[in-house]
Amino acid sequence: MDPGLAFDINKEQYIGYLCSSLGQTAMRAITRKYSTGECSDYAHVAQEELNYPSVVVDVLPLRQNHVVVRTLTNLVADGLPEVYKLSVVLSKMVFVDVEPAVLTFTAPGQKRSFSIRVAPRSGVTLIKGAAFEGSIIWSSNRGHVVRSPLLAVVGLDAPPPSTAWKLDD
Repeated sequence: MDPGLAFDINKEQYIGYLCSSLGQTAMRAITRKYSTGECSDYAHVAQEELNYPSVVVDVLPLRQNHVVVRTLTNLVADGLPEVYKLSVVLSKMVFVDVEPAVLTFTAPGQKRSFSIRVAPRSGVTLIKGAAFEGSIIWSSNRGHVVRSPLLAVVGLDAPPPSTAWKLDD
């Protein structure tokens, strides 16, 4: 396996996400090893803040300045420079801005972040609930390709799905 890059996430970030989305009871059940932990010990982490390869983002004109950030870590051990260039695949109805468009890694373990902003294209009216699937793809001069699934949803602020977990504890 030679993925080239990885999306790192630590246990504190993930536990903060579990607490923020499902509550303390669910967090303790899922992380059994940390069953005595308190959600108040962890920072609030929203779904879009998790450093996952997949990106789910709301498409609303009111949130045009809302930015989702992801950080990539270089896994190549030889330390030779590797340059990744961006390509985005998504419906023409949605505008996607990813900055920067080029990521350069020169050392093992080096981290680089990129930001993603999604908005409706000018003159386009989108229906609440519409979803657009696509990808953010980083291709390197050394043959590595890192693909992030991208889901842009109009009006993502819908209530969370039902769950067997007690959400308010």
